[in-house]
Amino acid sequence: MKFWIFAMASLICSPLWGQYYGQFRYKPVGGGGEPVTVCAFVASGVNDAEEFIADGSCSNNSSDLELGFDSSDRQWVGVRFTGMNIPAGATITEAKIQWEVDSKSKSDPCSVDFYAQVGTNPADFTSEADNCITGRPRTSAKVTWTLTGGTWTPVGNKGPDQLSVNFSSVIQEVVNHPSYQSTWAICVLVEGIQGEREAESYEGSSTGVELCVTYQ
Repeated sequence: MKFWIFAMASLICSPLWGQYYGQFRYKPVGGGGEPVTVCAFVASGVNDAEEFIADGSCSNNSSDLELGFDSSDRQWVGVRFTGMNIPAGATITEAKIQWEVDSKSKSDPCSVDFYAQVGTNPADFTSEADNCITGRPRTSAKVTWTLTGGTWTPVGNKGPDQLSVNFSSVIQEVVNHPSYQSTWAICVLVEGIQGEREAESYEGSSTGVELCVTYQ
C-alpha cells in the first residue's frame, strides 16, 4: 500500500503528468479546444437558386447569382453546402462565403442580409416552385454585408473584396437548434437590399461559391 501511494505521488509530481492528463482528459464538443475549419463548395446546379422578391418566381439554372438586384428586381439567393459535418452545439467563431466575380458591372452601395435555413435539413433547389427560398424556415439572426467601392474585377477573381462579412451568429443559431444534426446540409439565404454584385453560380464555375466555417 505504501509503495502504491509512493508511486502515484511520484507520477503526479513528474513533469510528464501534465502531458498524460492533457492527453486523456474529457473535452466536450463545443466547449473549447483547437479550432477546426471546414469548407465546402456548392456541389451542383440544384444547390443554388435565385428568387425574385416581387413575385416569388425561382430559377436554379442561371449562369450567375446577382447579389442585391438583378436589373430592377430585388432578389434572394440561396446556396446549399453538403458534407460539412459541423457538430451540434459547436461554438462557431467564423463563417464566410468566398464569391467569384462573374461580371465587373456593379452598383454601389450593395447591401445584402445573410440568414440560413434552420430547424430542418435543407432540401436542394430541384423544385423551382415559387418561394423556393423565402418559403424555407430561416434564422432570426441576420448579418448585413455592405460593399462600397472595392474591386469587382476581373471576371474569375476571388479576392478579399469578394469575401463576405463574418456571419457566425447565423450559423450558430443553426447548430444550436434542438433538431439539428451534423449530417445536415447548410443552406445560406441571402436577401438583396440594394445595389448589385454579380457572382458566379455553379453553372458558371463549379468552384465559384465556397463556404468556410470555423468552430470549436
